[in-house]
Amino acid sequence: SEYLRIIHGIEKGSPSIDLKLEKKVQEACLKAIKAGIILSAHDVSEGGLAAALAECSFNPDNNIGAVITGVPAGVRGDVFLFGESQSRIIVSAKEKDALTLEQICSSSGAPFRVIGRTGGKALKIEGLVDIPAGDLKEAWRGAFASYLSGRGTKG
Repeated sequence: SEYLRIIHGIEKGSPSIDLKLEKKVQEACLKAIKAGIILSAHDVSEGGLAAALAECSFNPDNNIGAVITGVPAGVRGDVFLFGESQSRIIVSAKEKDALTLEQICSSSGAPFRVIGRTGGKALKIEGLVDIPAGDLKEAWRGAFASYLSGRGTKG
């Protein structure tokens, strides 16, 4: 994962994907979109859940925070935040549509779990993260320029 590579200097793990599960997840997301209950959707990929949630908070008009309370018991914080396992999509929907979304996922054979709520001005993840959404956006914006300026001095 990016976390292991950047923080620990370890390049480990080989990506694998369960294509049957991926199809179920994609079908459930598409059904929910067609039903008009998905407000936003973002894949969980490079950087894991933490990176995806940070990117979800960026909005051209107003940064949107979230409070995440769904950290599974017995899962290390770094694994929860930065694990890059496949076939995961973060979606947002109105609270009144949560049961319908769960039923769509169940009928498609896709996993479903409520992990939190959107709103506020910060990304808060159950004792692990509490960062203003604006700070996340500025760090994200500056990363590309920083990367380019660093490459320019090495080449």
